[in-house]
Amino acid sequence: AERDPAPHNGLARDLFASDLLAARTGNLAHPFEEHEKELLRIGERLGLRGPEIDGLHADALEEQRMATIRDALAQIKSMTLTVIDGDFPREVIARDNLTFSPFTMDAAKNTPGSYDATLFGPAPEREGTRYTRTASLPMVWLLLIAGAALGVALGHRRRRSIASSRRVRPATARSRLPALLLVLAILGAPATARAQGSVDPIVDRLIERLDDPARSATAANALVALGEEAVDALIGEAIEGPRLTRRGWAIVCLGEIGGDRVDAFLQALHDGPRQPALVRTWAAAARVRMTRTMAGLIEVARQLVPSMPALVRPVGQHLAALDPRSAGDVPVEDLIVLAGLHDDLLQAIQPAILAADPERLVRAMTTASNQEVRRKAAAYLATIGLTKYEEVTAAVVRAYDLDVEVTHVPWHGGPLFVPSLAWQADEARHVARSLIEWLVFCERKGLSQEKTQIHNNLRSLEFARVAGYKSPGWREVGVVEWLAIWKQAHGAGDLREILERQDVDADPRFAPLLVATTQ
Repeated sequence: AERDPAPHNGLARDLFASDLLAARTGNLAHPFEEHEKELLRIGERLGLRGPEIDGLHADALEEQRMATIRDALAQIKSMTLTVIDGDFPREVIARDNLTFSPFTMDAAKNTPGSYDATLFGPAPEREGTRYTRTASLPMVWLLLIAGAALGVALGHRRRRSIASSRRVRPATARSRLPALLLVLAILGAPATARAQGSVDPIVDRLIERLDDPARSATAANALVALGEEAVDALIGEAIEGPRLTRRGWAIVCLGEIGGDRVDAFLQALHDGPRQPALVRTWAAAARVRMTRTMAGLIEVARQLVPSMPALVRPVGQHLAALDPRSAGDVPVEDLIVLAGLHDDLLQAIQPAILAADPERLVRAMTTASNQEVRRKAAAYLATIGLTKYEEVTAAVVRAYDLDVEVTHVPWHGGPLFVPSLAWQADEARHVARSLIEWLVFCERKGLSQEKTQIHNNLRSLEFARVAGYKSPGWREVGVVEWLAIWKQAHGAGDLREILERQDVDADPRFAPLLVATTQ
């Protein structure tokens, strides 16, 4: 990689080649640049835009671009570069423009003996004697070489004649048919007409026009209008079209025609490891465009976006156009993960998250394996609570109610979050009391990490004020001291109920609190 010159002088190479090619052909737009414009049109039709798809275009065009550049740079070998070394007086440069005129040095003077640029003067004569002679091959070798060349030429001509006599139909139709039959067999589609080799001439003419940038979009629209009649030919073109742009337009048409068979084919195409990355991305984008429900779209996006970041834009656009309530039973964790992949997806998916049932978000907040999902679910609950306070608080209260039969806390396996709602006294007191009960539970089970999590939530000054107890602030306190704080705020009777519910009212660690109360 360190020996690769492209990062250092690759841009200069491209600029020199572009200028040389333009001077030779008289055109400012080169073939690979026109090809790139057509790739951009295909991508725009599929909603693909941005640096990721630009990178795929560059990779796809690299071979063609480099071939053009190599051809153009070959002209440099027939050119000369003259370097004029001198110091022009400032007043001359200020007063006059420099002009250049052609000059040819006398051949007799154009020798190192007259002037050597490396020595800034005549070079000394070289020592030694130079001998020259003309080498000639024996006649027998000349005859053998001539005979071999004649035999190759005659054999090549004969092969061309045989190939011409066997050509009974266009190469594209001949080469398309086996692969097309294979794909149709895989998909379980009827292949009666195609198996006999009959090809609709209208469809074929339209597919040929996909090569013409001036008519490709119109031809694509006509193929889409034909619908199912064009699907078989388009599948064959998408698999092995002779040009990348024709494959791209065929995929565009298939995505706009749609249907279960097309969806199955496009899925096989974007999963094919031997397919070019650009073709796989086109197939995935076409599947995105043809998905009609938010649940289906989110499932497709969940599978494809992590490995194909170029799909972010089409997924985001399509999500924004769908009803957020149609997300259905898609796990809210998946929605949150997708929204976190890119800002465009966040804007598109966020309405579906905010429209979700608070119970589902509370479940994500307490059970998601992804810790970031838990944090974001708590934040979304706080936002939803601005308009649906009763629903959100009821879901949180139910989630944190003590169940003495369980073996672990409700938020097992991750952090404990209490959403930053505009808590009112009754709901705040209920949640705080539940956390005190879980604190006793953790003391019984020896769950030290969970006790720390509860402590960090209970000591919130604002939450403590609303729930009616005094926070210890940044001071670290244990379970007994928390029970004492709760007793002071809500009375010995409430504390006794907490301890009796877990049958620890006689526990030596807690009994002194109750004894002191009776005295």
